[in-house]
Amino acid sequence: MRQKRAAPTMPTGALCLTTAACLRARCEARILRTRVQRTGAETCGEVIPADADRCDGKAVCATLDALADAWERGDAEAYGRQFTEDGTYTTYIGSHYEGRADITASHRALFKGFLKDSKLAARYLDMRFLTKDVAVLTSCGADYTGDKPGADELSKVTTFAP
Repeated sequence: MRQKRAAPTMPTGALCLTTAACLRARCEARILRTRVQRTGAETCGEVIPADADRCDGKAVCATLDALADAWERGDAEAYGRQFTEDGTYTTYIGSHYEGRADITASHRALFKGFLKDSKLAARYLDMRFLTKDVAVLTSCGADYTGDKPGADELSKVTTFAP
């Protein structure tokens, strides 16, 4: 049976981006669950655009696979290596990390605590190449322990620019 996680508590002074009622206050974030109209593709390769270089599309997918693999192992260093030195990462609750070192350090703490022994589930909505060297991938997903959630349970929409 899939285990549900309690919503994390936001620290004093944090901006809760999840509801208008939680601004700059100690609050427990209640993430608004919205249904993604389209459940997306099961594999990243299915959303590589027909006019894109397949090798470039596969490289984007390999990066996402490496992120999920590192997450499942709780390996913050491997997770962080998937980001550029100056990369940024904003979570679904609004936490913002700047740079590979910050992303790695934050996930080291998360993998030892709140996200310990969790895995990622994802479906892929869209991939676009803005230029030959810049891709944007949109997915929906969730972290979980226990049974993998179904496609209709993945409500966190994420955009990657690997």
